[in-house]
Amino acid sequence: MLADTSSYTSNVVNIQFSSSLASGAANNEATGTLQNRAANTKVYNINLKNTYGAGSQAGAISAYNTQQSYYGVGFYGYQDTVLAQTGNQLYAKCYIQGATDFIYGQHARAWFDGCDIRVSGTGYVTANGRADSSDVSYYVINKSSVETSSGSSAGAGSTYLGRPWSQYARVCFQKTVLGAVINSAGWSKWSSSTPNTAGVTFQEVCHFKSSCLFLPEPNNLLNPFDYTANLIHSSVIQGPELQEQEPASQRSWVPQFQSPIFWGATIRTGSTHLT
Repeated sequence: MLADTSSYTSNVVNIQFSSSLASGAANNEATGTLQNRAANTKVYNINLKNTYGAGSQAGAISAYNTQQSYYGVGFYGYQDTVLAQTGNQLYAKCYIQGATDFIYGQHARAWFDGCDIRVSGTGYVTANGRADSSDVSYYVINKSSVETSSGSSAGAGSTYLGRPWSQYARVCFQKTVLGAVINSAGWSKWSSSTPNTAGVTFQEVCHFKSSCLFLPEPNNLLNPFDYTANLIHSSVIQGPELQEQEPASQRSWVPQFQSPIFWGATIRTGSTHLT
């Protein structure tokens, strides 16, 4: 069967496991149903599930290397579903489900494109732990949607786009539909005792509520994304720009993240807008 890079909806293969820190896993990475330490890998059209449920870190994927790409993959968990830890990573047309910090990690430059992000319980979508101001980590959620999952216990306004695992957290939601489940404040502190807000960069760029009509795309926002490309090879994500290291004739994937401040942008930095 040929891989379908455009959707996860016809996936038939399920790989599932129940593992968490509470049940004896050695660390966050070890909870992953799939633990991927290989560079230059592509994963297509499978569902990865951690069935442990609420109460402890329990990942579906632990992604620990560069040039990893996931196409039409379903990631199912509750807390810490996707661990995007190191290197350059792409998640395209994927399904990502969870409740607490379910897209998280420390050093990866990860691009989530056309993903259905589904909230199953009250919490936080992202928890970026960028180590310091020189760390390259950046999570960009682009042209995706954030809604409740089927059977979700999360009510309107009960979930935040993210909270800072470290004070240098850096996350952007760009051109993404945000459902009623997202709190109007957008972002949260890590905790009342450890806010981690001194150096955060939290961005909302040209996003939409579920009831809104989409506006025409500004010309300077993105280049088209080609899901059939052999993605990421010899390409890097650098600073706030995705820069190409190959001639245009040899690549067709790199979306140009020109600047963190686009038309229609709401930029939240520091603690001013964090609740």
